[in-house]
Amino acid sequence: MYTAEDFRQAYDDYIAFARQLADNKGLLSGILGVFGLNKGAANDPGHEKFYLEIKAAVEAVCEEHPDSKTAGEIADVLFSARYHYDQEPVSPYMFIAVEGAASELIPYLSREKVTEIYRQYKADNPKSQCVPVQKKVLKALKAAAENACT
Repeated sequence: MYTAEDFRQAYDDYIAFARQLADNKGLLSGILGVFGLNKGAANDPGHEKFYLEIKAAVEAVCEEHPDSKTAGEIADVLFSARYHYDQEPVSPYMFIAVEGAASELIPYLSREKVTEIYRQYKADNPKSQCVPVQKKVLKALKAAAENACT
C-alpha cells in the first residue's frame, strides 16, 4: 500500500520536474513560441502524467480500504500540497485537480480528521471563488463531517 511518504516523494519529483521545465524555458523557448513551434511548459505531458499517477495511487489506496490513520496522513499531504509548494513554478490548478482525486479518501477518514480537513478547506477556499472540483470536494467533506457528528 502507498504511504504518505510515497505521496510526498511524488510531489517532490513533480516539483523537480516543474523546476526543470521552468529552467529550460529561456530565450530559445520565446523565439520558438513566436513561430508557433513551442507549446510552452504548461502544456508538457508531464503535468498530466503526475495527476494520473496520483489519481491511480489514491484509487489503489482506497481499494485496500485503508485505516483512518493511513488515510488521514495521505489526505494531509494531498490537501496541503497547494500551500506547501505555493512558491514553486507550478499551477495551483494542478493541485486542485489532485484534491479532487483525494476526495476518494474521505470515507476512510476519522471523524476528527474529516472535520479538521473540512474546516481548513472551507476557510482556505471561499465558495464564491471555488472552481467546480473544489465545490465537489467541499460538498463531500461537508457531508462526511456532518455525518461524523451525528
